[in-house]
Amino acid sequence: MDSHDLAKSITSWLETQAHAEQTAFSSIPDLGIDFGSTIGLVRKENQDRIVVAEYRDPINQAQDFVMAALSDGMGGGRDGGYCASSTLARIVFALTSRSTNKNLIDHLVSVCKDASEALFDEYKDKGGTTFSAVIISRSGETAVVNVGDSRVHQLQLGARDSEAHSKFNQLTQDDNIAGEIAKIRGRLPSDLSGNEYANHLTQYIGAGKDIEPRVYEVSDDGRSSLLVATSDGAHNIGESVLGKLALFMPSSSEFVRRTLHVSRWTGGQDNASILCVNTELLKDYLRVGATERNSLTIWTVGGSRQYFSISSESHRGDQRVKKGLGFFFSDKDAELDESASDDKKPKATRVKRKAPTKDQVAKQETLDIEITSSTEKKDSKNGSGNN
Repeated sequence: MDSHDLAKSITSWLETQAHAEQTAFSSIPDLGIDFGSTIGLVRKENQDRIVVAEYRDPINQAQDFVMAALSDGMGGGRDGGYCASSTLARIVFALTSRSTNKNLIDHLVSVCKDASEALFDEYKDKGGTTFSAVIISRSGETAVVNVGDSRVHQLQLGARDSEAHSKFNQLTQDDNIAGEIAKIRGRLPSDLSGNEYANHLTQYIGAGKDIEPRVYEVSDDGRSSLLVATSDGAHNIGESVLGKLALFMPSSSEFVRRTLHVSRWTGGQDNASILCVNTELLKDYLRVGATERNSLTIWTVGGSRQYFSISSESHRGDQRVKKGLGFFFSDKDAELDESASDDKKPKATRVKRKAPTKDQVAKQETLDIEITSSTEKKDSKNGSGNN
């Protein structure tokens, strides 16, 4: 299986997971990440996708990164959910092939453009998706990259006083006509969310190679930040409501649950998804050297899958070239942490497995990546989305 087949495999897995439950929540405590998604009460299909990807480079630990991303497939186009899944799969895999001399953030921007061109070639501007990502490297590089009208907010943690209200801010600008008008008038994009042109996107993944992904620096005043990505079904409950849910949350996992419940309680007109990243917890996690190098682990709502790679590498100038990359699947289910909180919230936790030895790889001829997949057991109450 070559790299193209691997991207297709990841896409297929994301599609399967997306249709498993109408409402589901997941948590990765070690990484400080919580997320969830609901189909809502009106739509027949959930076209939102969430992926968390952790890559541990085999040679240079400075290349390690975690990306948490949300995509909202365009409902007015063809195959919105598939467009979101394939985009995330392409971007995740392409990020692992970064040359040593290329900045991680610049590489993500370039990869987004490539993914947009690939989707345009496939759908001829009749299919597309938004893309909102938080990416953090082991060296501490932190950025938000956004295309479309999904949003990323920042909450400065640690304050509950009256001035804290101003600490929950929308970082991103909506890539739609209303967002452009808001920028010209010096207003917040959310102020024009009811504008008749609000849903007319000016750019998205799938619009071709000439898109310009927006990059946002994450300010740091010494306190932990919670970066919150939302699809429009989540933030359409109202910025003030979303802000209050964030400011008075007992935990980020509960913030995720409350946001999705409110979305359903207020009509559930659209798919709603939310992704929370505690930047300080994630930075601390990345600073610790991984026992499993040369691995890619991806999580989505309700499950995780881990890829181990043992491939020969050569150096061409200042670029690394991977050779002989191949893949094989293990049909052995990974063990998941089934410990649950009082509300029996399912957890997507890191898979603990050893990479195959070189002797094992030799027996597989050119096959040198093991893929271990798992799907969490879900509580029927969570799956039903009953509130």
